[in-house]
Amino acid sequence: MNFLEKTCRAICCIAFILTISTNGEQKDEKWEKSLNSVQIVYQNGVPHTDSKGQMLRHYDNARSFFPIGIYHALDKDSGSGVNGFNDLKKAGFNYCHFWEGLSSVETVRAIGAAGLQAIVHHPTIETVSTLKDNPAVLAWYLDEEPTGSYWEKDMEGKFKAFQDKYKKIKEIDPKHPVFILDCAWITPPATQWWAKWNSAGDITAHDNYPIPSSDKPVRGSLSFDQGIPETVSLAVSLSKEEKPMWFCSQAHSVKSTHFGLSIPTPAQERAMVYTALIHGATGIIYFGLDSFVLRSGDCVGIAPEPPEKYNRGIKASKLQREMAKKLWSGIIQLNTELSILAPSILSSTSKMDYEVFLNSKWKPISSNPIRTLLKNNPNGGMTLLLVNIDNTEQLVKIKFPKVKRLSAIDVFSKNACDMTDGSNEFELYCPAFDARAISIEIKELNK
Repeated sequence: MNFLEKTCRAICCIAFILTISTNGEQKDEKWEKSLNSVQIVYQNGVPHTDSKGQMLRHYDNARSFFPIGIYHALDKDSGSGVNGFNDLKKAGFNYCHFWEGLSSVETVRAIGAAGLQAIVHHPTIETVSTLKDNPAVLAWYLDEEPTGSYWEKDMEGKFKAFQDKYKKIKEIDPKHPVFILDCAWITPPATQWWAKWNSAGDITAHDNYPIPSSDKPVRGSLSFDQGIPETVSLAVSLSKEEKPMWFCSQAHSVKSTHFGLSIPTPAQERAMVYTALIHGATGIIYFGLDSFVLRSGDCVGIAPEPPEKYNRGIKASKLQREMAKKLWSGIIQLNTELSILAPSILSSTSKMDYEVFLNSKWKPISSNPIRTLLKNNPNGGMTLLLVNIDNTEQLVKIKFPKVKRLSAIDVFSKNACDMTDGSNEFELYCPAFDARAISIEIKELNK
């Protein structure tokens, strides 16, 4: 063997060695580790409530309550797209925000009779005194989107008024939580006031509506300066993971020159909800139920059979009605998923190490398109929540480096994930806005 042959062989050997990973396996250059995909919120317990609003930190099978609600619920005689509160119960909701135009006392009784819990919006002190012992009351809701609504309108005075009423309610009823539901305006100059409002109640809650109307610029990801990962993560960090976080998700369209929104597809809705859960949401409320109330605000909401027009408010186009009906069906399915996942969502996040890899050949829109959260399942094993926050497909690999062998099965399809027998990793094809729950069972740890 001449000098040139020896040199070439040495170079080839070095190149081969460099392709070997630290565990002795050959490195696949198409996979790149995603450093910010793994979320670790709530590793020491999840702040949530029971059905009467009493605070809990650790999952209790008999008491823990995962709120699944809808905004602007009406009774059967008030003109909405459903036949009263019983229809909401059948659709998988377990609480509702009812329209403020209804009588609080009578409506809460009717909601309780339907097997639902109620959020009471703008309660008077007299209402609090009357309803504080009603088992259907979940919480008192005082201010709607205060950061946006009160901007440049005596914000200091409005905040003091909230604090004064909060104190009066707590003197009468120390048991139920008092909160505000804010908008998603977390960017300057609103950041400081948003932080103040969203730290003031017993629960932190806000809405976030990222799906624009067709005449607005297309947004390719749920992550941006005021995206769902950003607002939910900020809310959770402000409370130092000590308060429940209820997320209000977009389930409506808005006809507006400056702020047009489109009714989300079922896939977009699942992605929004799963994104909120992965970043720390412990309750969901959809805005909102189609009725004359929403139509009077230039909105079209969701319903099983939304009409073209109510006795007041805007008309809904055929396409809007079809999208609203389709999303209603999708949310019924999603509500079923949330009910099944509730024990895992409200249980502590696992401290088991795992890694997320993305295929470099599949170009994302955002810098971290895949978000995950690994939850302990009180019924055994772990549940991995995963969402693709981008409007483009991704090929993903999940690896547990300290595990020798595991099983991974999709919770709802019951399909096993793509993996080799005896492996500690698996691959997933994730379409645009895909959302998954995967049951993980550790078979054998590395020695």
